[in-house]
Amino acid sequence: MPDTSVTPGSHSKPDTSVNPPSDYVTKDLFDANTILKADTDDTPVALPMGENTVLVRRGPASIGALGVDTNRLVGRAGSAITDIQVAANSLVGRAGGDIVYIALGTNNLLGRRGSDITNISLTANAILARLGGDIVSFAVAASRIVGRTADGDLNDLTASEARTVINVEDDADVTDAANVDAAGAVMETDFNANTILVANSDNTPEALFVDTYSLVGCQGGDFVDITLATHSVLGRTSSQIQDIGLALNSLLGRQDNTVVAITVAASRIVGRTAGGNIDDLTAAQVLDILKGTLTVPFTSGIWYNQSPKEEPTRSTTGITLVANTIYYYILIINQTVSLDALGIRVETAEAAKNARVAIYNSDGTPQPTTLVVESDPLSLAAAAGVSDPVTETELSPGLYWWAINADSTTAKTYRLSTTTGSLDVLGAISVGVLSRSVYTEAHALGAFPATATPVGPTAASFVPQIQFQVV
Repeated sequence: MPDTSVTPGSHSKPDTSVNPPSDYVTKDLFDANTILKADTDDTPVALPMGENTVLVRRGPASIGALGVDTNRLVGRAGSAITDIQVAANSLVGRAGGDIVYIALGTNNLLGRRGSDITNISLTANAILARLGGDIVSFAVAASRIVGRTADGDLNDLTASEARTVINVEDDADVTDAANVDAAGAVMETDFNANTILVANSDNTPEALFVDTYSLVGCQGGDFVDITLATHSVLGRTSSQIQDIGLALNSLLGRQDNTVVAITVAASRIVGRTAGGNIDDLTAAQVLDILKGTLTVPFTSGIWYNQSPKEEPTRSTTGITLVANTIYYYILIINQTVSLDALGIRVETAEAAKNARVAIYNSDGTPQPTTLVVESDPLSLAAAAGVSDPVTETELSPGLYWWAINADSTTAKTYRLSTTTGSLDVLGAISVGVLSRSVYTEAHALGAFPATATPVGPTAASFVPQIQFQVV
């Protein structure tokens, strides 16, 4: 086919030398206020649109312009679209088969009665209701009530008919207490200012006085007034609700089966010890609770025997080394740490003698297993701290073993105290117990074995101080 396209925005006409005029519509075919339409013969023609007209297609007929006169609406009445007259004070509706306007008279409502929509007149003091099959209006006479008797339609009822509906005899004294009680009602005189109406276990309404600063609660099946003292709260202790006083710096807690106020002394923390009640705890009690969960960080450049929390007290009393015997004792690491030196403190020197220290892994027994890191020989010739740089080594949290070996029989190193400190390993093990949980292995001073062959545990009295330096 010929190319009839036009580049968007170019506003150029197609090339008529290539495209015959029958393939497009020329601009001069229609002008201002016209619409281009095509009827059944597919021929484009201009449709002039006059003022106040709309474009419609009426059934199978052609597209055309429909003029809309003043105060008219466009709609379909029957089979054709047309303009529908709307008179003053009227509404448009469908009555029967056609859309028509329905005039509303003064004080009228629009509704459907029977098969048609129509306007329904309301006279003075009248209401609309559906009675039978129709909506009607009926007037309500003076001193009447609208209602429905047992066998009738809605209507305005006489006083006698209304009393029959609410089951009150004629000429009854509605202020008589007996009649009020019989009707299941309450007399206004049953309660007065600052009272509430309650019904206890016998279902009898009665007044309950509510005092100043008080609350209402149920105790033993009955409602009671509970007065709150200054600085108190309402709670249940054992079998009843009562006010619980809070002294200065106190809080509420339950001890055994009773809610009580707990005074928190200065420098105390509230908590619960094992097997105890909630109470204010001393610093020692708090530390006992935190033991095993508290993590104290390592400090770079500081020497440690164990993880900071497990660090036992060091003693200045010496312990004699045994020649050519490796001693293994527990090392606890509770957080990842990197070390770069190992050392000991010499308390009694011996010339030309040396010691070496190392760290071993542990198995689940626990016993020392494979070598982790070791020092070169440490001189015992002077009473001082001696150390040796080692390859930087990272220890993950867990259980390890110290190892120490020497070729001296008289030199002494400082030892760990057995009177203070604790180690959380396999439960709480005091330093005294730890000092007796020592393994040994006969081995001439030199490089440590790659795998330990421990014997024991032995009942050694103390353990020497071996330390590592944190990177």
